[in-house]
Amino acid sequence: KRTIFKIDLYGQSYEMRKPTVVEAVNFQKNLTGTESDQLSRLTDFFVSLGLPKQAIDQMEVEHLVTLAAEISASSKKK
Repeated sequence: KRTIFKIDLYGQSYEMRKPTVVEAVNFQKNLTGTESDQLSRLTDFFVSLGLPKQAIDQMEVEHLVTLAAEISASSKKK
């Protein structure tokens, strides 16, 4: 069974699943290009994990990066 976790963004709750090893590796490999390219890939990655694009579009960049770090850190703990 996939691990699902809940996140609270600006008072709204969402559920996301943790990425698989293959998804995480592919994502890391594709983090190239301009900052705009990287943010676009990060958005696509989070959408693939279940976070609605509308929610991502409302996030501050720093919060998006923090969420990415949290997902990465929690995946490494396993």
